[in-house]
Amino acid sequence: MAVAIIINVISNLIEDYIRMLENLNYSVKAKQMKEQIAEKSIIKSAHGKIPFRFHEQIDISNLSFTYPNIQIESLKNINLTINKGELIAVLGENGSGKTTLVKLLLGLYKVECDSIFYDGIPINQFDENSLYNNTSAVFQDFIKYQTNVRDNIAVGDITYVNNDEKLESALNRVLFDNHFPGGLNTKLGYIDQDSTNLSGGQWQRLALSRVFVKDNPELIIFDEPTSAMDPLSEMRILNEVLRYCKNTTTIMISHRVGIARKADKICVLQQGQIVEFGTHDELIKSKRNYYEMWMSQKEWYEDVEDKIPAS
Repeated sequence: MAVAIIINVISNLIEDYIRMLENLNYSVKAKQMKEQIAEKSIIKSAHGKIPFRFHEQIDISNLSFTYPNIQIESLKNINLTINKGELIAVLGENGSGKTTLVKLLLGLYKVECDSIFYDGIPINQFDENSLYNNTSAVFQDFIKYQTNVRDNIAVGDITYVNNDEKLESALNRVLFDNHFPGGLNTKLGYIDQDSTNLSGGQWQRLALSRVFVKDNPELIIFDEPTSAMDPLSEMRILNEVLRYCKNTTTIMISHRVGIARKADKICVLQQGQIVEFGTHDELIKSKRNYYEMWMSQKEWYEDVEDKIPAS
């Protein structure tokens, strides 16, 4: 019995030590990111590259993509036009190609041929630093930086790391109801004994706040931004997101249909292909994939909307 207890204690100590090393690694990466972003902010566009801006539309033409060492295409012959200022909801099951598509639009993944155009200009002709500085994204696998609240928000735009008013405003926009004992300087995670840890939904709100820090991005992308939230919290925050993103080109990825009805257009992906594209009303009338998704989930959101006071 005593031996079993000792083994269990040692096992727990080893797990805690491994977790501490992982979190220390996160801290180092957060510091490196700050330095890199600060350095990039003063670098001029590379020779021959164009500063990133667009005024009319994004065109995707015959886009296909395959990950290295994988024979199956993740995206197959994608053709799509997104007008400036539109809100596009991208729906589909896990593995349908949603995240791959938006990472290609952001230049995080490279395409071998010209298939993504901003106002007719191929994406590979834009300066990468300019592209990253003028777009904003929150992905479902966002990093939980084990530093403090300030750093976790300012990742959205590191130039505002010491602007308390800006950072607190971003927190308010995501309806963060947790009062941090040390304010923006509250330590998060497991590294220090006085650190505060957060629930999955709270971490997700904190990650979402990063979007509200960057001024006037050309393109905003949300990849499953509310997957850890209940439908009521989801709709409240998404309504705030929509107000903030009005007139800004925004792509919202989800496997939930709550946001879709508010979008200008809906794109449904299945096995790497676009199987439906249109407005909510158009896709409801067609009674295909989107119709089935909407009918299976609509009760969640119809009940929720009744509980949200009109703004």
